[in-house]
Amino acid sequence: MVKMKKKIFELFGYPGSGKSFALNKLIANDITINSFENILFTDFLKKNIISYIYYLYIKILFKNNFSNYIKTKVSIIYKNSFKNYIFMNLNIEINKQYKIFKKNNSKLCKYFESLVNQTNYSQKYKKKHIRNFKTFCSSYNYFFKNYKNSNFLIVNDEGFFQRVFLDYKQNRDKKIIKKIKLYIKEIPKDLNLLHVKTPIKKSIEQCNNRGKDFSYKKNIIFLSYIFPKISENVLLFCIKNKINYYKVSSKEVNLKI
Repeated sequence: MVKMKKKIFELFGYPGSGKSFALNKLIANDITINSFENILFTDFLKKNIISYIYYLYIKILFKNNFSNYIKTKVSIIYKNSFKNYIFMNLNIEINKQYKIFKKNNSKLCKYFESLVNQTNYSQKYKKKHIRNFKTFCSSYNYFFKNYKNSNFLIVNDEGFFQRVFLDYKQNRDKKIIKKIKLYIKEIPKDLNLLHVKTPIKKSIEQCNNRGKDFSYKKNIIFLSYIFPKISENVLLFCIKNKINYYKVSSKEVNLKI
């Protein structure tokens, strides 16, 4: 049982550590759990009857993966005028919120883009990471603008800290760690960290078996070396800056507010 002092926190752990499994267990124990992105998307889609009907349809179809589905659709230009109407306007809202966020957090945004440029990803995939970061920042800004004093229990599975785990180029460990320190220094401090503490070796095995977006396979030696160093730096940063973090198992997760 993890006793929380605040109601906003992020899941943190290596790719393949079991964060998604932990999140599903949390939601199964407490259906009131929400996320920044889910709140932004839901509020926007409920604004008129047409988009609200679509919201009900995809909410039933995708359930807990609702927000992830929306994120994959936001930046696409559709021939279908109905979908184009919905997602184009949502994209306008995201751009609006990000512009405000970036004005107040310019260094954070710059340092994240710098991290993405240290990776092995294609230009297309780099743009995807930056776009997802932009969407998250927008939803963060929207939440604190509209729900700062609310009683929402927020669980973000891909928050600010989790984004440091990228497929970095080899032999740049000192440069990467330096850039990560600059990045995490700029992260807002109004959250808790829920650390899914799974060893790197087991995380790699689980990640390779699941076949999702992230893969260690082409860079396994370097990533298995640098990811523990990254995790250590993040946790030390939390200690120094009095950010509450809690170590949990992905199989036994429960929160007491």
